[in-house]
Amino acid sequence: MGSNIIQCKQCGNPFKSAGGRMCPACMQEIENGFRKVANYLSIGDARFDPNVESIDELSERTGAAAWVILLLLREKRVVIRKPLKGGLTCRYCREPIALGDACDECSNKLAAQLATSKSARLPVMNPGSAKKYGVR
Repeated sequence: MGSNIIQCKQCGNPFKSAGGRMCPACMQEIENGFRKVANYLSIGDARFDPNVESIDELSERTGAAAWVILLLLREKRVVIRKPLKGGLTCRYCREPIALGDACDECSNKLAAQLATSKSARLPVMNPGSAKKYGVR
């Protein structure tokens, strides 16, 4: 049960991996950032705060690194209601989104494709294939 020395996908430092792709320091930074952002969003219902306009501003207000906030939003571990400047984009059409991987329109198209592909064995849309499948 040996572990491999690999490079952390976030910071680039080598570490002994037992299967993960991030070093313990980066994983700890994510967990600390989660606490900070979740706490900020729960105080005064800040998710509706019209004054927070960008990921950088949310980073400044919480003390969490911008990359951590983006990861938490992508994984839906924290929730905001509107897309922020410098934030996430849909992996298929590149429209700004508040959280997750895909906008509602692309999610619906993917769900329809999946339902169709189960019976007709059609290929399911992959990131970067938006033009091929007619998604804007």
